Order: sequence, then structure tokens, then C-alpha cells
Amino acid sequence: MENRKQLYQERTISMCIENAFDFVRVNISSWLFLFALLLALPSLILAFLFTKSHFEYNIDGMGLIPSLIQSLDWFFFVILFLGLWVTVWASYTLLEAYFDNRLPGKRLSLKEAWHYSRGKMGKTLSIMVLAAILFFPMTQHAILFLIVLIIGLPLLLLAPIWIVEKTSYSDAIQKTFRLGFTAWFKIFVLVLLVMLLCSMMMLSVSFPWLIYEMLIENVWIPNGVTTSSMFLIQIIELLLTALFFYVFFLMASVVVFSCVFYYGSVSESIDDTTLENDIENFENL
Repeated sequence: MENRKQLYQERTISMCIENAFDFVRVNISSWLFLFALLLALPSLILAFLFTKSHFEYNIDGMGLIPSLIQSLDWFFFVILFLGLWVTVWASYTLLEAYFDNRLPGKRLSLKEAWHYSRGKMGKTLSIMVLAAILFFPMTQHAILFLIVLIIGLPLLLLAPIWIVEKTSYSDAIQKTFRLGFTAWFKIFVLVLLVMLLCSMMMLSVSFPWLIYEMLIENVWIPNGVTTSSMFLIQIIELLLTALFFYVFFLMASVVVFSCVFYYGSVSESIDDTTLENDIENFENL
């Protein structure tokens, strides 16, 4: 329970981000293993669907243009949704092992990972469905975007409260909005900073892809594309794109970890959670 108690301490935004990256650092073998096991296939499927559309545009001499995104069919976005759901699910599996004092330490086995993931599949899926429902109106109009942003941002605390605290859904919703609106601006800054840092890391992964893109447009296509070179181009692009999606899911998990550590901070500062738990434990003696 020591790691769980350490969750509830007041932190600055920078400390929450630092704790998230520290969590990744000390548990990196379990982190990479679990995510590779669960997200290698979704990353390859997403890469295949993306490169298929991208390659068709490049062969036409159009390059990568905004309408490429519009050419992706519904199956791409279904797999992306499932990948993000698995990301959240795996993140809370690692956190549960950490709170149980199994981590940090030796890499989690498959049996242990399954043990700590039980009970989280349905909760994380329902949260992701709620996020998808809120995301759709944000793409329709600027006013809807602002309304959903104001109402939806506190919901980033729903998963930590519901899953970590193991409370009922109704209690989790009430506590989410009570804490979330109190700390709305800090949550916004936290998510903005974490996403900025993660985007910078993903940019470094994108460099090989960008170099490859320049070679296609300026060397291979102008000189003609043979059947053998076309196959090689597609394989290279598939692997680079799969790596990009895999790193994207890894960085999404850092956002989850940051939100969990921030929840521990805001819960301690507003509700004095550590004191309440100590009183409850004393009464149970």
C-alpha cells in the first residue's frame, strides 16, 4: 500500500509530469513489453491502412495532402479507437501492479499482467466510448468545441477516481466534476504541456519517415517506380508508420500517468485524502 499512499501528495504540474516520466523510467521493461504485446498488431494494421492510402496519393504525384485523412475509411478509426482503449487499459494495469507494490521490479509476466488487468476492461472501454461521444461534436463547430472542452476536461479525472479508488460510477462522476471544475485550468495546462512534450518526442521518431518521404517524392517517383522498388517502398513505409503509431500509443499512456498523479495531488489538496484514509484505518482497528 506504500506506493498507493505516495499517490496522494500535493504536487505542482511539473512534478506530476516528472512523476509520470519517472514511472515510465523505473518500469520501462514492463511498459515496453506489455505495450508491444498488446499494441504491435493494432499498430501494424493502422500502418497498413494509412500507407495504403498514402501510397496511392504518392503514385499520383500528389504527395501527402490533407485530403489523405478523408480517404481513410471507418475501419482505420475503429482500430485507432481500439488501440487507444488498449492503451488506457494497459496503463491502469501497470498502475495497479505499482499500487500493489509489485512494481517497480522484475518485468511483469503475462499471468501477472492478466491478474492486474481484471476488472478494468469494461471500465476503460466505457470511458473511451464516452470520450468518443464527446469528441464527435467537437469536430462539428467551434462553439460545440468550446462547450465540450469546458464540460469534458474534468472527465480526465473520471478514470483515476473510478478505477484507482474502486468507487461506484455515480460517486466517481460526482467527485470528478467536484474536483475537475475546481482544478479545471491546471488540468488544461497539464494536458497541454504533456501533449507538447510527447509531440516533441514523436517528432524525433518522425525524422526517418520524413527523410523517406523526401526520397520518394524527389528520387524514386521522378525516376520511375519498378515493381520490385514499389514493394520495397511499401515495406519500408509500413514499418516506419507502424513504429510511429506504436510510439503514439506509448506517449498516450504518459498522458494517462500524468492525469493519475495529478488526481492524487488535487485529491490530497482538496479532500485531504491521506488524513481520511488514516482515520478510516484507525476506526477499522
